[in-house]
Amino acid sequence: MLINPVYSKSNKKLIQKIENLILQENLDEALNLVEDISNKKFNYYFLKGRIYQDKKNDTEALINYSIALQYKPNNYKTYNNRALVKGSLKDLKGAMKDLNRSIEINSNYAESFINRGVTFNVLNEPENAIKDFTNAIQIDPQISDAYLNRAITNQYLGNKDKVCPDLKKAQELGNKEVISWINILCNK
Repeated sequence: MLINPVYSKSNKKLIQKIENLILQENLDEALNLVEDISNKKFNYYFLKGRIYQDKKNDTEALINYSIALQYKPNNYKTYNNRALVKGSLKDLKGAMKDLNRSIEINSNYAESFINRGVTFNVLNEPENAIKDFTNAIQIDPQISDAYLNRAITNQYLGNKDKVCPDLKKAQELGNKEVISWINILCNK
């Protein structure tokens, strides 16, 4: 069971210690302790969001990720995860906004590009989806989902010559989901 760091006895002692440090004008040490409390609160709400997300309780996941962002407003993974929840709730505009923010904070996080690419596909913007899947592959060439999603999008666009190389690369990277796709589209 997770303990809410906001109300724990150890945090009450820590708050008292911070107040004493402030009175003693030891402000740098007091600030470090405040940051420690903030990190604990962030982790509590982020992890609670992940648990609710995995339990498919999207409303609670959304609430907890939003609270976590109050403690760390520049955490790209929280924006990415909250976007997945918003997408599940059919809030595609909100999901896109969070994915854009995640990428703005960290343009080297391939998962956000993959998730934004999937969202572009749902919004019927396959050309933008292809760009995002390609960006994800450039960031991390070992992510099979980027190849799979790019292959599916190219199939939709009629770019048949680009489908099989991506499916085969996804298979090479260990994605077993692509075997049936390869059998249908590439082994003719």
